[in-house]
Amino acid sequence: MNSPMIPRGALITLTALAIAAFAGCLAAAAVDGGELPALIWLPLAFVGALWLVPAAAAARRGESWPYVAMLALLVFVTESTFRARAWTDKSLDWQVLLKGGVWLAAGTMGLMHLGLMRRAMAEPPACFVGLLVGLMAVSAAWSPVPGYTLSSSLGFFCCLLFALATTQLLEEREVLFGLALGCALVVFPSLLVAPFSNSLAGPSPGSTATLDRLAGTTDHPIGLAEACASAIFLAAFLLARRAAWRWLWWLLVVGGLAGLVLSRSRMPAAAMLLAWVIAFCRQRGVLTYFAAASLAAAMAAGLVVYGLGFDALVPRDVLRLMSRSGEAREVLTLSGRLDIWRSVLHKVADAPWLGHGFGSGNVVMRDFFRWHLNHAHNAYLQALLYLGVVGLGLLLAAIWGQLRAFLRSPSLGRDSLAFYVLIMGLTEQGPLPNAPGVVSLIWMLTAGLVVAGRQGQVRAALPLAMVVSEAGWAPR
Repeated sequence: MNSPMIPRGALITLTALAIAAFAGCLAAAAVDGGELPALIWLPLAFVGALWLVPAAAAARRGESWPYVAMLALLVFVTESTFRARAWTDKSLDWQVLLKGGVWLAAGTMGLMHLGLMRRAMAEPPACFVGLLVGLMAVSAAWSPVPGYTLSSSLGFFCCLLFALATTQLLEEREVLFGLALGCALVVFPSLLVAPFSNSLAGPSPGSTATLDRLAGTTDHPIGLAEACASAIFLAAFLLARRAAWRWLWWLLVVGGLAGLVLSRSRMPAAAMLLAWVIAFCRQRGVLTYFAAASLAAAMAAGLVVYGLGFDALVPRDVLRLMSRSGEAREVLTLSGRLDIWRSVLHKVADAPWLGHGFGSGNVVMRDFFRWHLNHAHNAYLQALLYLGVVGLGLLLAAIWGQLRAFLRSPSLGRDSLAFYVLIMGLTEQGPLPNAPGVVSLIWMLTAGLVVAGRQGQVRAALPLAMVVSEAGWAPR
């Protein structure tokens, strides 16, 4: 790997000074009662600045390692929360600036290969994802929170640029490598927090998370569960492909399982398992049989419920065991989501064609009777709520492009992650959160992998395994 364009002695001295400054900031924050969290990041930003020039030069040349490192950093910063504040508070603070800075840096790396961007954006599903992000920005014209809509749309645009560049320059295995590293940066610190608190930043006012569910370095247990489910799949995939750092991937599988148990969130694990089964059946050529068996089982269950009632299918005592609260109603209402969806449909009727504006859930859904909401708990209803029929049409067009690739040229890694995002969208925000998230980033990456697989990848660097070996990070 090329050495940075800074004298080695100066680099070591400046890094040592930055570490000393970091320790001083930690002490200052501790003395001040934790009121100076932003200062802690200044020395780290200084160290990052030292590597900015060599990393930018390597990224411009199309080398792999800056994109893998940025992907891991993007996952970590996007998913992590370092301060607690009310969910209704959308003002600008140091954490928002931190995330925004990383998103802009990622977008800039994408713009370094503008020709690849234009080439990728010209084909589905990337073109439909791009149009969807464009509609997000345009919706600021009628959004009740135009500033938040614009800033969130800019974050999505930067993530899309980076995702398309990354999938054009890297192989699929390298993309999953970077995602796995990013998930590890979320999972392991969260487990370290677990003995002392359920959340690194403490509970945010208005959050539905309870103290018996681990959120770790994320802002909600579901966020941690999503990172854990992704980490387990990615680590298992890399182990199956005999990637380097096998000890790390085994630890990540174990850590991911522990995080899922402590988060007490069921949907991410179920979604990832079902997504893998679908992709595996397609790769083995037995998808038709799996679909037929699933349809037959669903019809049989429906007949039992219609003829004998739901209790004949799943007794109430079993439902109580499946619920976190000990009440069967929690399972029967999907933790209150059925009530949420009814309310969302009434809001959709007020602006059916273009929606209420992207990211406006905090305002549009403030009158929900059970608790404060800021999203629809369903990606497809959320598309209708925010962007209307036009937005939902663009989302479904992008998904159709991914499904065509799944049917014509299946890929176990890409398709498993794509179906995971789509299944998660049934009960959570999935590909359309209010602000960029790890699940939306995975969706953009899978869309980019579809385009890259069709066009043939463009590379200007050594394979990642050789780069890692040259850097001395992996055993030879």
